[in-house]
Amino acid sequence: MSTSARRPGRPQRGTRTIDREMIGEATVRVLSTLGAGELSMSKIAAELGVRSQSLYHHVSTLSDAVNAARSVLCAAVDLRVFETDDWHESVVRFADTYYLAFSPLRQASSVFFLHRITDPTTLRVYESFLARAERAGLTGAPALQLLLDVEHSVFSLIFEQTSWSTLFSSEAIEQGDFPRLEASLPQRDLGSDAIRARVRKVALSLVRGV
Repeated sequence: MSTSARRPGRPQRGTRTIDREMIGEATVRVLSTLGAGELSMSKIAAELGVRSQSLYHHVSTLSDAVNAARSVLCAAVDLRVFETDDWHESVVRFADTYYLAFSPLRQASSVFFLHRITDPTTLRVYESFLARAERAGLTGAPALQLLLDVEHSVFSLIFEQTSWSTLFSSEAIEQGDFPRLEASLPQRDLGSDAIRARVRKVALSLVRGV
């Protein structure tokens, strides 16, 4: 029997103790580095240094792993924004904290539109928004629609921020007769501060419209 000690470092594949939160965090990392199209149970397992079978003790499907990732991101949404007395300001601050939670995922955030929401953390965020809306006199379908509109605007701006540079062919614009388009593109400010300002502006417009 060998008495040599195993070298320190990353746990041997299949020996690491994991839980659902760790799977969610690993799923976020895979999405961030490889994108939604490359997400798989085997990639998540490799990120954790375990066998794929080990994941199924905690998540039953890839959709379940996506929900675990959504839970990790939604845990960063600051629900204290709903303690603000001004209803409009609450919605604006909610949009801002939601953007900060999901923007690191960039275009990969589109994966959340492909899987039904099951995780309690996300549902609690939605419930908190609706409870605050109720205190402001907005209930039922209109309140839910406002929530979805704010959420979709946030994801839309995240997508725009990360895809704008590849949306147009600079060569085609330069070779063609498109002077206004050519002059306008460099003027767009897609920095995080500029996008956050737009997130807040759109959210304010939405809440004022109901």
